[in-house]
Amino acid sequence: MKNQLKNDMYKKILDNISDGVYFVDKERKIEYWNNGAEKITGYKQKEVLDSNCFDDLLCHCSDSGDLLCKNNCPLSFTLKDGKEREAEVYLRHKDGSRVPVKIKVSPVYDENNEITGAVEIFSDNSETLSAYDMIEQLRKLAFFDDTTNIPNRKFLDIKLNQHLNDLKENNLFFGIILIRFANYNNVKCSASRETADTILKIIAKTLDGVLAPFHILGRYDEDTFMIILPKMIESDFKDFEQRIKNIVNRCSFGLDFFSEKKEDSIKICFSGTVVKSREDIENLVI
Repeated sequence: MKNQLKNDMYKKILDNISDGVYFVDKERKIEYWNNGAEKITGYKQKEVLDSNCFDDLLCHCSDSGDLLCKNNCPLSFTLKDGKEREAEVYLRHKDGSRVPVKIKVSPVYDENNEITGAVEIFSDNSETLSAYDMIEQLRKLAFFDDTTNIPNRKFLDIKLNQHLNDLKENNLFFGIILIRFANYNNVKCSASRETADTILKIIAKTLDGVLAPFHILGRYDEDTFMIILPKMIESDFKDFEQRIKNIVNRCSFGLDFFSEKKEDSIKICFSGTVVKSREDIENLVI
């Protein structure tokens, strides 16, 4: 009875922390999933208990887009060697978007000092910095896109002009990346407007989680997002652009094909440059 009370107390504590916590046995079957894990991932406890963590659930991936669950899973390594591990990865939210998280994995031992499972603690690694206040201010100023919950073209144009002035006066280069949902109109017509907009929301949420607070993300056109990267140099730009491609391409849109034609898969296109003159922008957004 005393042990049961103690276990209930521990569970209550774990269920009231904001970090995600889950426990797996030696076969990586999920035996515990706290409220924090539900909030960060979108998956309810009843949806994950008794399933295996590698069963196409969170699908952790790295910056390079490599899926970790099959061959490079920190949980799996810890179950084998008993070593604690930490990593920064991207888990797949239930809505299909990618969420940056910090994870810490620790072994769990039984009374015979044998590894009986492992526990993973993970926290949302998105840098929001008063995101709700910023959204409300942008909404009031008509700088806000209601579909994707990010700034709109009007806001982006103002920021572009500011950076062009800095470029002219101080020779400060900056980067631009365009992410285009290339067959947005086809999906809208063949599936529905709601389906096409849901894909836009997934991309926007993923990008918002990947970017730092000083990066500028907005919806530049109906089917296109723009990222403005202040004080960017050539040597850093390509790596950053590739990182964005890797993470976005690991999103799950819930709609691999929207018609019977195989070529009608979701098409996300990327383009970008380091802006050294106004002509660089004109060439990019033609």
